[in-house]
Amino acid sequence: MRILIVKTGLPGDLLDALPAVHLLKTGLNTEIDWAVNDGCAALVACFDDVTDVIPLPPQSLFPNIGQFFSKVRKNRYDLVVDLDGGLRSALIARFARSHKRIGPSFHRDFSYLFYDHIAAERNHNRPAVDQNLDVLRFLELPTEPVEFPVTLPSTDISDAAVSAAREILEQKK
Repeated sequence: MRILIVKTGLPGDLLDALPAVHLLKTGLNTEIDWAVNDGCAALVACFDDVTDVIPLPPQSLFPNIGQFFSKVRKNRYDLVVDLDGGLRSALIARFARSHKRIGPSFHRDFSYLFYDHIAAERNHNRPAVDQNLDVLRFLELPTEPVEFPVTLPSTDISDAAVSAAREILEQKK
């Protein structure tokens, strides 16, 4: 089984999605690919559960978008999970080769039109980690334990996303 996660955001947002992704991997015994902004690709590559990182080029490099979509369509996915909820991420999810696409409860901008299912009713009065776990509830999978399996390089590297993640993870302890 193979799942594509679409979460293109900032380091903190990516880390908030990590427990849901970890539980998807363990609950379904699957491989996880992750489509993410190019600037955070090095961080997602540090996530223990991710098999393949598909970096989305910066918007200013529009000619490279064909290369990105070629990578997204390379594999047939059993499931595509959009954890961004915006129109851009919904289009990426729709373009992927899959017959099942789940969008988040916090979807916006008409993105719901591109999903086969919405994970839950909208409820923004919860932490982001819990909102991301709605996908597990929808699939009737366990939502615990909440873990952040990431192996950051021990050496100082100049990647801003990895540095930011290191600080965020320290705060979560």
